[in-house]
Amino acid sequence: MKLAVIAFTKWGIELCEKLSQQLTDCTGFYLSSYHHSEELHAVNSLGAWTEVAIAQYEGIIFIGACGIAVRAIAPFIQNKVNDPAVISLDDEGRFIISLLSGHLGGANELAQEIADLTKGTAVISTATDNHHVWAIDQWAKKNQCMISDYSIAKKISAALLAGREIGITTIFKRQKLSVPNIFWAESGPLGMVIDLNTQKYPFAETVHLLPKIVTVGIGCRKGSSLEVLETVLEETLQTYGVDRRCLAQIASIDLKQEEEGLLALSAKYKLPFVVFSADELKQAVYQKVDLGLSRTGENFSQSDFVQQVTGVDNVCERAALLASQGALILSKQIKNGVTIALAVKNWTVVLE
Repeated sequence: MKLAVIAFTKWGIELCEKLSQQLTDCTGFYLSSYHHSEELHAVNSLGAWTEVAIAQYEGIIFIGACGIAVRAIAPFIQNKVNDPAVISLDDEGRFIISLLSGHLGGANELAQEIADLTKGTAVISTATDNHHVWAIDQWAKKNQCMISDYSIAKKISAALLAGREIGITTIFKRQKLSVPNIFWAESGPLGMVIDLNTQKYPFAETVHLLPKIVTVGIGCRKGSSLEVLETVLEETLQTYGVDRRCLAQIASIDLKQEEEGLLALSAKYKLPFVVFSADELKQAVYQKVDLGLSRTGENFSQSDFVQQVTGVDNVCERAALLASQGALILSKQIKNGVTIALAVKNWTVVLE
C-alpha cells in the first residue's frame, strides 16, 4: 500500500517523521508555512498537494485537526471504489480516525496499524465492524472480487445488520460457509452470486461478486493491431459469458514480448503481460475445469504451423494455463489470425 503522511505542527512533524519510517512504502510531507524538517518533503499548498496525492497514493494520513483533512479532500473525493484510504490523527497520536474508504480502501486496517505504533486508539465508525457483522465490501477486497452493484451491496449489509437472512450461490468450489444469516440458496428476495459474469439473477435483487482470476492466453499474427486483438477478445468474453472485470493478466510466448498490439492491449486493460519460452510452454500439464462454458477438450489443441513457427504446438492454451497455475475454462478460439484461450487459478469460496 503506497502511503503519504503530512503534518502541520512541530509535534505533528515529529510524529510524521516516525510514521514515514515505520510504515511500509510511506512518504512524509509537511506544510512549510511555519516549521521545517530535514527528513520530510516540504509542501507549500495543502490543496494542490492533496489533489496530486489522492491520484498517486493508496492511503493518505493527515496529522492534525480532523477538519483540515475533511476540507482538504472534499473537492477531490469521488466514490468508495476509487477513493484512497484517508486517516486523520491528532499530533500526539492518541486518536486515529478512519475517515474515508474504510473497507475497500483499507482505512480501517491502516488506522489500527497506526494505533499500534502510536499506542493510541483506532476510531472505526463502520457499522459492520462495530457490530461484528460480515461485510461484503471487505470480503470482496480480501478475495480480489469486483462488486457489480454497490446499491444492492449496501442492501446486503443493511439486511445483515438487521438480522435478515441472505442467500448466496456460486459456480466455484465451496469450502466453508460459517457466516451468520448467510446460507446457500438458488433463489430468494436478496442475495449474492459469485461468478464470472453478471447475467444470472437468481434473486429478486442480485449482487454479483466477480473474482479477478482469469488469465487470457493469446497467440496472434505478427503485426496484429490493438483493434483486432481487442475485438476478438471482447467477442470471446461476450460469447462465453466472462466479465472483463474478471481478467487478471494476459499471457503469450516470448516471441511476442515486443508485439505492439499485445503491449497496447495490456496497457489499455491495465493487465500484466507475461510471456514464456517455447521450452517452458512445452512443460505445461493439461488441466481443465467446467465452469459452464463447455468449451474445453481433452488435451491441448495442436497446430503443425504453430509448431513450425514457434517451436511449440500451442501457444494460447499453454500460456494461459502456465500463467494462471490453474485450469483451462475455454479452449483455443480462432478468429482473424488471433487465438484466445481462458484459464482460471485454483480458487475456492470461503466465507467465514
